[in-house]
Amino acid sequence: MLNEEQNGNFAKPVLGAVVFSNVRESKLKKSMRKRQCFKCEGKIEKGETYMNHQFRYDYRIITVSFCNNCT
Repeated sequence: MLNEEQNGNFAKPVLGAVVFSNVRESKLKKSMRKRQCFKCEGKIEKGETYMNHQFRYDYRIITVSFCNNCT
């Protein structure tokens, strides 16, 4: 098993193959709970704005969050 599979993080290997045409939606949102940035793994605190991207991949919808520094 890969290290990501052991930790339950399947999104990073999957998103490596995502092309821009698979993006369903991109929105600037205000966080209603604590989140983690997908790129820098920094914290997104409740009340902060962040960029939310939804991807369609292999008949699944994958949602990732990016902090303001990484957008």
